[in-house]
Amino acid sequence: MLSRLTIRNFAIVDHLEIEWQPGLNVITGETGAGKSILIDAVGALLGDRLGPEAVRSGAQRALVEGVFILSEDLSADFESILDEYGLQPEDGALIVSREVAGGGGRGGARVNGRGVPLSVLQEIGERLVDIHGQSEHMALLRSREQLEYLDRYAGVLAERAEVARLVRELRGARETLRMLVAEEREAARLQDRLNHEVAEIDAAGLREDEEAELLAQRTRLQHVERLQQAAVAAYQALAGDDDEMPGAVDLLGSAVATLDDAGHIDRVLA
Repeated sequence: MLSRLTIRNFAIVDHLEIEWQPGLNVITGETGAGKSILIDAVGALLGDRLGPEAVRSGAQRALVEGVFILSEDLSADFESILDEYGLQPEDGALIVSREVAGGGGRGGARVNGRGVPLSVLQEIGERLVDIHGQSEHMALLRSREQLEYLDRYAGVLAERAEVARLVRELRGARETLRMLVAEEREAARLQDRLNHEVAEIDAAGLREDEEAELLAQRTRLQHVERLQQAAVAAYQALAGDDDEMPGAVDLLGSAVATLDDAGHIDRVLA
């Protein structure tokens, strides 16, 4: 049963909290008092689609929250739905909230604090509350309602819940298989990439001491101009730059010639 309903900034309501009592609760009032707003608020908790016009004028967001006390003898069908979406009752209650944003913002729905899609809220809401009004018989045109009545008449609700459980297990197994296949493909792609990188490294013919050689080569290239200047200066020192200033090579040649002449006199100097 719906035990408490909280409304904030919904339609023309600023703030309203209602504690419902077990049994029959009657809301009366003259036309235009806002009775239908309470029904609309409950409909919001059941997944009815709402636009920004549901937000009270001057407010940015509207909030509707309901506390539903669940009976101990929940139907197997309802229990399977809650299990499927991981929505376990807390202390025998479900807290359903719906937020609507004005001005094009995003709203949301929650069950026991967990965000859920609107379709899930609708599926749960169908089993929480029955709203009867004009044209209610039109619900019989929905295939889900037809299947529900057919399964109840056939007395196969327990079997349907078991099939639903097996379907959830099958979906879980398929998802696990999909993840394993994806991981295997990713491992194969990684292995191919690593093999390609290893082949490129092997083709490069790298050596252990190659880094030191490359660093030395880089140093030479960075100082090539200074090395060139040093080589020219050394050559000029050896060869001499003019006739008046003979170079080291000419001086050494003169020294060798002098020693050769002296060698004719003393063989030690030869």
